[in-house]
Amino acid sequence: LKVKTVTSTGQCPICHQFSTYIHSHYRRCIADLPWGSKLVKVSLSVKRFRCQNLQCSRKIFGERLTSAPAYCRRTKRMQHHLAKIGFQLGGQAGAKLAALLGLPVSDTTLIRIVQATETTSYTTPKVLGVDDW
Repeated sequence: LKVKTVTSTGQCPICHQFSTYIHSHYRRCIADLPWGSKLVKVSLSVKRFRCQNLQCSRKIFGERLTSAPAYCRRTKRMQHHLAKIGFQLGGQAGAKLAALLGLPVSDTTLIRIVQATETTSYTTPKVLGVDDW
């Protein structure tokens, strides 16, 4: 899929000032969930803006996208599905299932995704039962 953003303004991540001055464009390639048995690669045309605040240390910045954070190679939806597979099956088995589902990933990448996933913290239990054997 070839996708182009339609926004005409960008917000500087440092000083948070909006800019309408487009400096250039660049392409990002992001993997998404498959459509049936077809792999989906999104070729995204993203704008670079020039920060108009003269005191800002960032002179040029790229527009921020909600579904594809900066530097990511997968959409949040795909990352979420791979994390679920990784938590349930682990490395090699999870990678094999992901390949069958059309989500090609290596076993080490799947483990990295699991380790990077934030888990919910639970409170310390006040009563703890011990099973009799």
